[in-house]
Amino acid sequence: MKHSISICVIFFCCLFIAKAQPAKRIMLEEFTGTWCGGCPEGTLRGETIYSLFPQECIQLAWHRLDSLTIPENYNFQLRFGVNSYPTALFNRNRIQNYPYNPFQTLWLSNYFDQESIPAIASVSFSNMTRNGSSYSADVNVEFYSLPESGIPMKINILLIEDSIPATGILEQTNYSSNVENGNDPLLYWKHNSVVRKAVGGTWGIGGAIPSMISLGTIYTQTMNFVTQPSWNTSFMHAVAYVAYDQDTTENHSQILNSEIIHLDNFISTEISQASNSSLLSVFPNPIDFGQSLSISYELQHSSEIEIAIYNANGALVSQPHKSYETAGRHTFLWSTDRLMPFLAKGNYFVEINSQSGESFVQKFVIE
Repeated sequence: MKHSISICVIFFCCLFIAKAQPAKRIMLEEFTGTWCGGCPEGTLRGETIYSLFPQECIQLAWHRLDSLTIPENYNFQLRFGVNSYPTALFNRNRIQNYPYNPFQTLWLSNYFDQESIPAIASVSFSNMTRNGSSYSADVNVEFYSLPESGIPMKINILLIEDSIPATGILEQTNYSSNVENGNDPLLYWKHNSVVRKAVGGTWGIGGAIPSMISLGTIYTQTMNFVTQPSWNTSFMHAVAYVAYDQDTTENHSQILNSEIIHLDNFISTEISQASNSSLLSVFPNPIDFGQSLSISYELQHSSEIEIAIYNANGALVSQPHKSYETAGRHTFLWSTDRLMPFLAKGNYFVEINSQSGESFVQKFVIE
């Protein structure tokens, strides 16, 4: 009987420990270029690792000496001693004194080395909004065990884009018979996971994480960015991470954890061009728990309409009203009483859509 009790205690302890440990992401950053004939095979090696571990691996491509290059690439080269292409970093850890040659089996073994190291912190997004080409998000970091003492940490977001056609000045040189049967340049290639912008600069933004860490406390950095017209946001992701950052010591530049989301997950706060702020208003704003929110809106056409409430993470909170309504101004009272146990303080959005094509969005705050 004692053995049975001991086994149960151990089992439940293991369950608790496993639950407390955050999921770990591994960033695979490849240094590449359109001029680099050996790089396509390196990219395929990275994509193979991603295909094996799609829930854990985040693949990025830093371009050098081509039109996809961004200035931060040069700083990376200096810190990590990148002097040959392709080269890859796994959570910004180097192995011994040589780059990761894609024609060796080191890439996969390096991935497993990083996978075996438990994550000490989690990274998450919240309050993700967009207005036109302007985006904003909070990056949240929570520590489950203490990091190395005396080493500053920074938070950053990298914007990456997929499916960029390898045509014109972006033609991809290829020296490998293993890629497209040796086509040079490649005929069907697309540049994926291309780093378009480092939102917080090369190494990120400091200050949100103090020198003395409190376990279980969530440290938040708000980050804003603007996308460029030449980027296709339908194929773009934001990658948030927290990392050590101490001068040029490469093993003190390690990424502790990361997270990735598609830009489509950012909630639009725009009012449609067919409307203006006078067509949708909410009162009071901010609102306290227990109060009713007066949602006033004006329809240009008689139509079936639906009102929905979303939180700042884009999750649907309530669909309190759906009906056919005539053209003109209407008011609907949304009561927070029944939802109080499920609501948290913060930003929310009222969205009204009609079958006639009218759409309105208005932000409000619960305090």
